[in-house]
Parts: sequence; structure tokens; C-alpha cells
Amino acid sequence: MPRSLVILTLNSDEYGSATTLTENGSAVAICSPSEGTYPMDTRGIIQHEAGGHAFGKLAEERVTMNRYISDIEKSEIMKNQRKGWFKNISLSGKMTDVAWSHFIFDPRYSNSVDIFEGAYGKARGAYRCEINSCMNYGIPYFNAISRQDIVRRILEYSGEGFTMEKFYAADSDKWGTTSTSRAAMVDETESYVASGSHHPVRIVKSNKY
Repeated sequence: MPRSLVILTLNSDEYGSATTLTENGSAVAICSPSEGTYPMDTRGIIQHEAGGHAFGKLAEERVTMNRYISDIEKSEIMKNQRKGWFKNISLSGKMTDVAWSHFIFDPRYSNSVDIFEGAYGKARGAYRCEINSCMNYGIPYFNAISRQDIVRRILEYSGEGFTMEKFYAADSDKWGTTSTSRAAMVDETESYVASGSHHPVRIVKSNKY
């Protein structure tokens, strides 16, 4: 079932998460019922893992190492982009090459959308659409190209069909709400992956049966 998404809740409230995608598109998002402050609580984990990786087929935008992206990682990204996944990052910093080029000079998006170096865990050689998003820090906001891909998948799965006109008509760059028990952003000294329990997306072969 290439459209299936399973959310697996761990029997532990310690912060931790991981997503496994199969080559046919089905996914399992492992999300702990964390009691940490937002975005390291349960809501933030589900938004990032299940909403972003598992359903949206979005790549990591976070930076954890001050290095250039490796050739192996480049191959992984290009392989997944050929499937239509990982469109929220780019291996090129040229405006004509990125998947979000149509947003850059659009006055509705130009105040936030540009080309920012740093994605897929590396500070150099990979690029993202906006300074921050759910796939970077876990905030309740997906950047423009991520929203486009999520809406595209929803409309294609529903059978309605996707057009940019439909996307523009309903799109919003407003953040999701947070309750008074959740900080909109955690302390600047904290890292979304500070616990070391956030794992890269794993992609496995599909079962043929």
C-alpha cells in the first residue's frame, strides 16, 4: 500500500524519533510521547516525522555538522528527488535550479523565500528554501516548497488533482498555534537534536507482496 502511513508510539516518554520510508512510498514514523518543551514534545515530533518525512517525503533541513555534503549523500538525495521526494532541499545554489525558484521573486513569498545554505545535516553544499521550518527546527510551520509538496500529495491522493492555482488560493504562511504550555521556540542554546535521539530517514526496499 504505497499511500499507507503508520505512526508507532514508543512505550517511553524519553525524546526520540525516526522515520522509515519504503521505495513504494509507504512509511512508518516512530514518535515518542515526549514530555519535553515544544518542539521536542509529542506534537513537535509527530509534525516533523509523520507530517514532514513520512507523508510529505521531505528531507532534513537541519544542520548538525560543519562540513560539505558527501558524494554518498548527494547520490541519496538525487535518487530520492527522481521519485519526486526531497524537493525541499537542493544540491545547487543557483536560482534557476532550485525547485522553489517560482517563489523567490513572487511578492507573496519573496520576503521569506530565498536560497539558504545548510541542509541534510551539513552546513555546506546543500540548500533550503527558508531560514527556518518544521524540517529544520521543528517549529509549527512548513516552508513554501514543503507546503506545496504536501498539498500536491493530498490532492493527488484524493483524486482531485493538483494545480498551482489551487495551491495559491488556499496557501498561508501563518504559523500553527502553540498552547501556553509550549514555548514557540525553545532556548536558543538548545538543539532540536540535542538528545542525539533524532535519526536520519531510512529508506528500505518495498515488499513485493
